[in-house]
Amino acid sequence: MQSLTVAGTGACDMGFDKRFQAVTIRGHCRLMALGMTHSRFTKTTILELAGEITGVKYKRGQHDIAAEHLTAWIEKDKRA
Repeated sequence: MQSLTVAGTGACDMGFDKRFQAVTIRGHCRLMALGMTHSRFTKTTILELAGEITGVKYKRGQHDIAAEHLTAWIEKDKRA
């Protein structure tokens, strides 16, 4: 099992796999699709991170689509 290293600033270096990152970003996308925001990540940053995993370039406001694509990616990764 890989570890989680926390720096003094509260930022963390996640040595976890892509699936963990995808689940976390999917949660952010779902909340942002409902209108919520994050204090440390902009909506654009979350879409860019989702795009790095799925390979799709998302436009502003496509958080619900990104969440669907991440769900499909996670399911595909589980079967692999």
